[in-house]
Amino acid sequence: MRRLFPLLTVSTVFIVALGCQSGEDVPTPQGTSAAASTVNRIVEVGCAGCLFDMEGAEGCQLAVKVDGKTYLVSGVDIDTHEAGLCESTKQAVVEGEVEAEKFVATKFELQ
Repeated sequence: MRRLFPLLTVSTVFIVALGCQSGEDVPTPQGTSAAASTVNRIVEVGCAGCLFDMEGAEGCQLAVKVDGKTYLVSGVDIDTHEAGLCESTKQAVVEGEVEAEKFVATKFELQ
């Protein structure tokens, strides 16, 4: 029983710590380059040309809105028409980085 107590204590602290994560990104501190800002959260996604009216969008390209700013997405192969992203925006769980005014996705799951 004495050996079980420390294990349970450590396990409980670990579970509580994981449960306290909000899924929101911490804002980039002053003096840090926004060129490599990590994103891990739920964001609004849609067609860059049809819904977000992005300058420079060629046709129907996938875009995400992060902190009020819209970025074209790379690293994901989603047909915006098939996914219904030209008619309305949707939510997606994403992970990746904002690099050179593009969102480079490592995870992208439409909700």
